[in-house]
Amino acid sequence: MAQWSLHKKLFAKEMDNLDFPGVTKKEFGISVVEYVNTFFKDKAENTQYLNELLKRCKDNGVKNHLIMCDGEGDLGNADAAARTKAVENHYKWVNAAKYLGCATIRVNAAGKGTAAEVSDAAAEGLSKLGAYAAKEK
Repeated sequence: MAQWSLHKKLFAKEMDNLDFPGVTKKEFGISVVEYVNTFFKDKAENTQYLNELLKRCKDNGVKNHLIMCDGEGDLGNADAAARTKAVENHYKWVNAAKYLGCATIRVNAAGKGTAAEVSDAAAEGLSKLGAYAAKEK
């Protein structure tokens, strides 16, 4: 289940990111989840928090599959320095995904410029992020 499916409840603070695995299993009978980094933006490197999330997944028989990553910069930015910063901003999510047992992360390859400029920049940004992820397997 994609966490975005419950974004209204999460934004309204009717549930917390840590509640997501249990709600997914108990209310919907779904045992594989996809997170949105927005709902635990400052927790990617917090192992205590990630351990609690893992415990709740285990307690509910839920498997982590993916983290959707937003707000970390444009991987297709034509400015090389800004693009590099965006790539590096995603490293913590690669690491968090690995820690949580996720198979992947979803990123945004946006940028400004012509289609060709954005395409070339995105290809470079995604390649750099992929190279980092490959080393972290």
